[in-house]
Amino acid sequence: MGVGGAVQPWYYFVSHLNDTPSRLRNLFDSMAQSEPSRFSYVLGNLASMFWSQFPQEWKSAILSNHAENSIWVKKAAALREIYSGLFDGDVHTPPPELLDLLWRHLNHNDPEFRTLAGIYALMYWERLSSSFREALYERFRVEPEISVLMGILLDAMNSEKIGPSLDLAEIVLKRSNDVAAAWLMAISDEKNRVNPNAEIGALGERCRIQAGPCARAFEPLDLELDEVVGEPQLIQVAWLWKLVTGSLPYVFPLNVMSVKFSGELPPSSLLRPNRKPPDPLLLAAPVLRDIACKLHGSFAVCAHRILSYYAQKLPPLLRKYLREVENGEVSFTQSEGERAEDISDKVREAIVAGRQEHETEQSVGKESVPAFPINTLGAAWR
Repeated sequence: MGVGGAVQPWYYFVSHLNDTPSRLRNLFDSMAQSEPSRFSYVLGNLASMFWSQFPQEWKSAILSNHAENSIWVKKAAALREIYSGLFDGDVHTPPPELLDLLWRHLNHNDPEFRTLAGIYALMYWERLSSSFREALYERFRVEPEISVLMGILLDAMNSEKIGPSLDLAEIVLKRSNDVAAAWLMAISDEKNRVNPNAEIGALGERCRIQAGPCARAFEPLDLELDEVVGEPQLIQVAWLWKLVTGSLPYVFPLNVMSVKFSGELPPSSLLRPNRKPPDPLLLAAPVLRDIACKLHGSFAVCAHRILSYYAQKLPPLLRKYLREVENGEVSFTQSEGERAEDISDKVREAIVAGRQEHETEQSVGKESVPAFPINTLGAAWR
């Protein structure tokens, strides 16, 4: 009836479909025909439980081409609702049409849809037929997009399904270069932190060994300012990220919670004088600027997007630097060398995107640390 035991708000409506007011029924009939994506998002997680009661136009909406008709920023959002309810209630064997919907998207041409189908194939590992398990193993062996497999493991790997999770993770590790191994290490470490498991911990160590120096991107970087300049670009960007965000790089967004205390603060006369520590960003600003303007390719894009995202907290020197980049006073290339492709426009676009992303979050009262985009920073299959 819903995720985590929560009752789906339309459960009563669907379970008493023949007794509902015609006006309400007509509303959903119309939505199913004209807005199948919206309909699927609203009632999708009830489809499996009430499939026999669903009218044909409702079934058609659920089984429609969600890649084409999606109205959501996350294109597969409606499908996620459908998949989440496959085994809700007393359902032991979902309708064949819904299982086929999951099956077809394991090999979809859109990576977002492949990722979502893989997440639920792993999540329902014991409940699905062996053909799904074999198909998921094959997907892990042939998948061209690293982010698809990392997304599946990040969302669905846990100690309850440790056997298949480890098997699939080992396939990824064998295919990974050092940066991708660091990415998998970060996922394993987070899973092990939330729910400690010796086997997941051992996987993380194997990843750390294969990642070599790249593993440092996800670990505390206690570097002196003069040491950072000589580091590889990945480590420089990770150090910049940590300093600007105040957080280690994570492979998923971190929600920032602010706790407001009720009542008034005590008078200042009762408080011990507390000397404000120096702002680390202010101290490091010249080095940050020097590093940022010398980065290449995706490293430059990543660094300037996060600088722009946190522009409001940056010291004047770095805010001035971002304006200079936007005004075309600083240029960037894809790599070193005189003939390297100019990517100054991409860096400027990243600055605009970072600012817009932060403004959007502020407008809805949300605050978070973006996910570290390791997928763009050299992660590749070997």
